Amino acid sequence: MTLPAMSPVSGPPPRRGSVLTPVGASVAVVAALALAAVCALPAFGFFVYWFLGPDIDEAQAAAVTYVEQIEKGDKLSAYAMVCTESRTELTAGAFGELVDAAPQPVSHRVTNRFFTDEAGSSARVDIDLTDSAGATRRLDLSLTSENGKWQVCGDPLV
Repeated sequence: MTLPAMSPVSGPPPRRGSVLTPVGASVAVVAALALAAVCALPAFGFFVYWFLGPDIDEAQAAAVTYVEQIEKGDKLSAYAMVCTESRTELTAGAFGELVDAAPQPVSHRVTNRFFTDEAGSSARVDIDLTDSAGATRRLDLSLTSENGKWQVCGDPLV
């Protein structure tokens, strides 16, 4: 038995070189990397701000220290934590009178804290103060960052 003669089957055309030349491929890679870098910059900036930017814990710590000074009766240390603007309107003596006139807190609990501006240089910390009779009142402290330190501003004993 003989096999019938096979006719040549035409396959795909022979492959000619790549569409991209080595120089074209280099340009494409550089363009892709540049596009990736441009797209990544905003995300990188966000993460730098998120991890290295202002920290609300620092404002809270200053507010808690301020309240603890008042709880201990250390009016001068508490007054030293009042911002410059408020100290021009309120002398140390007047501050001491305000502290003495208010119910003396014996404990506190932070209930809320947040920045009040985008830059993170102003904050508010809400604290519940409890006096020796068990009565609770809310203290909403406004703080501002002065020379890298958080200071209590506004009415310090609202």
